[in-house]
Amino acid sequence: KNFFKVEEMKRKIQKNKKDSERNEKISKMLVDTSIKVAIVSVSISCLWLIYKKISN
Repeated sequence: KNFFKVEEMKRKIQKNKKDSERNEKISKMLVDTSIKVAIVSVSISCLWLIYKKISN
């Protein structure tokens, strides 16, 4: 009976590891995406300012 409990615990630990690794990957992707979005929006606003200066 004890052996079964140990095996179950091992499985749970493995599952938790996999879940946390997946969560880390997801959060890294989200951070990367938000950084890219920030860079793009800054670039667009800079271009917009330059365009307005040229057109005036």
